[in-house]
Amino acid sequence: MGGRQSSERNVAAFTLVELLVVIAIIGVLVALLLPAVQAAREAARRQQCQSNLRQLSLGLANYESANGAYPPAFEYTKNADPNAIPPAFMGPNWAVRLLPYVEQASVYNQIDKTVLAGGAWLPGKAPPSMSHANNEKVRMAVLAVFRCPSDTNYNDTPMQIGTGAAGTTWARGNYAANAGNGPIKSGGDDAISGPDSLGWLDGRRRG
Repeated sequence: MGGRQSSERNVAAFTLVELLVVIAIIGVLVALLLPAVQAAREAARRQQCQSNLRQLSLGLANYESANGAYPPAFEYTKNADPNAIPPAFMGPNWAVRLLPYVEQASVYNQIDKTVLAGGAWLPGKAPPSMSHANNEKVRMAVLAVFRCPSDTNYNDTPMQIGTGAAGTTWARGNYAANAGNGPIKSGGDDAISGPDSLGWLDGRRRG
């Protein structure tokens, strides 16, 4: 009589202990690789920041070549105290003036030059008022060339100039212009508040 023959097959499977060991190994590998990945990303951000500084430096050199001087920190009337000037009396700052020289002419060309800064300007010398609502789009433009890729939280908060209804907001950047080692406030022997100020005329102060 014929009989049925049964065969048993062994099925390989992970045990719970083996699975935990594999997960632990993967966790260790990720922990080892994560700092390397973060370092590579930071190196890329640092390289981009250096590229921004290079572009701004070239822009400043081209601005000086075209205008015979570097752009002012910001424009205001002679003998005014820059610490007490209302936003409506301010003209463009150095970053705005630099826009055409750092491949941002399209932004610069959006400035409404028919709205002028207030104050006692010489006839025909008043610059555009950057605090005017017509120029809000320009002053609030977020441009990568002025931002360090490693900084995000600081840049996300606009800068406030003035208070109340006269206050204006500006997009932030990570790069600043240095006029020298004297105060910006007018009146002192070391004040740097324009080309005729004592601090600016002192070669030890001028930046």
